[in-house]
Amino acid sequence: MALMDVIPEDEVRIESETLRVFGELRANAADAFYQRTRQRLERLAARFAEWNAGGQHAAALLSIKAGVGAICASIEEGKASRATCETFLERAYPANN
Repeated sequence: MALMDVIPEDEVRIESETLRVFGELRANAADAFYQRTRQRLERLAARFAEWNAGGQHAAALLSIKAGVGAICASIEEGKASRATCETFLERAYPANN
């Protein structure tokens, strides 16, 4: 169960926890966003899209996208882990939103 299920209105906490997890993943392994983690990120991206289905959490998702984007940018270009990280961003909050 995700925080979005338990406290969907607490955008600040959802944002801070999301960035904390991404930061920990990045700090603990260079290829943290690959293989099994990639599958979990795909599910998380789908949950974020559902959470924001009506656009009510767009500002929070933009903030999360910016924070995760900085984490993704710290991964060496060309690495599968970076591509997975960047794909998460677009699945969770497409550029056309």
